[in-house]
Amino acid sequence: DGDLCTEAHEKRRAAALSVIHGARGTPIDEHKTSQLCHVCHRELEDVRVPKRRFLDAEADKYVGRPQRSQRPGLESREVHETLHAIKRCPTCEISGNGEGRGISCNYRHRDRNAAASLVAVNLSLAKSRRRPMACRRARLG
Repeated sequence: DGDLCTEAHEKRRAAALSVIHGARGTPIDEHKTSQLCHVCHRELEDVRVPKRRFLDAEADKYVGRPQRSQRPGLESREVHETLHAIKRCPTCEISGNGEGRGISCNYRHRDRNAAASLVAVNLSLAKSRRRPMACRRARLG
């Protein structure tokens, strides 16, 4: 699967952390941590933003970002592009954005959301020895 971090490598790393720093690590499955909202555990949606594209009709190809002087001969079209780093929660809104401003926001940075989800999974494992229901893998059969 192309994953360079093998189970044996993880065990060696955990042993080294324990010996050197006295730390204890627990490997956590990242299943759905960036796909579910860390607040309400609902599926996050893709965010699509409009982007202006310029088509050179004679060459039948899109051109990058032309100078204003080059635009008159080009056809302008609006296309939508998916932002992969940003997701949107369709159900919840967080009051404030962590900087003390009272802004209502239901957009999530994928990596930050995954980190917050991993904290929640770790706390749940420590408390009940089970993952939160939304983050569990479906059982087959």
